[in-house]
Amino acid sequence: MNLQGAPTAFLTAGAGLRDGFNDTAGNGYLRLTNNQQGQKGAVWWDNYSFPSAYGMNISFEYYDFGGNGADGISFILFDASVTTVQMGAYGGSLGYAQSGGENGFAQGYLGIGIDEFGNFATNTDGTTGGISRTPSNVTLRGNENSGYSHLITAETSLYGFNVSGYDRNATDTSHPQFRKIDINLKPRSVRRVLY
Repeated sequence: MNLQGAPTAFLTAGAGLRDGFNDTAGNGYLRLTNNQQGQKGAVWWDNYSFPSAYGMNISFEYYDFGGNGADGISFILFDASVTTVQMGAYGGSLGYAQSGGENGFAQGYLGIGIDEFGNFATNTDGTTGGISRTPSNVTLRGNENSGYSHLITAETSLYGFNVSGYDRNATDTSHPQFRKIDINLKPRSVRRVLY
């Protein structure tokens, strides 16, 4: 596991007191940032890659550490040939897209934004395409070659919930602040033409 960022992401368990937390082993969290402005944190696993012809199922639970509902988190797929992982811009770019002269995620393939504030879905940070700022949404952005173009946005309030969850102890589905993301990616089927 690789941790990166400004400040660097860290595990809250087993490392002693850090940012006010000293969780016991097996009961901690991956902490990406604190609730200050201008930060970004990342974790990635580079022990193996997988062909894009395969699908994948990813699931994770999360919570927000206070703040004012900005900005969110992203799940990123990138080209396995990248030797040095370079994150995208902070803020509304969610560590994936570019912003204000700062590059986007190097060789990013797909950025899935859990967008609390709504700027990942817009083009206000110099990204390609988008919609007007819509708080509490899930947005997909395309690859680096497309300028991290806007693909689609789903506003979660239309389904009766927001993406923010502020309770550190929410560990079961019956808790109103429980948040879980399930990402199911399926390979594109190959069309065959018969002659």
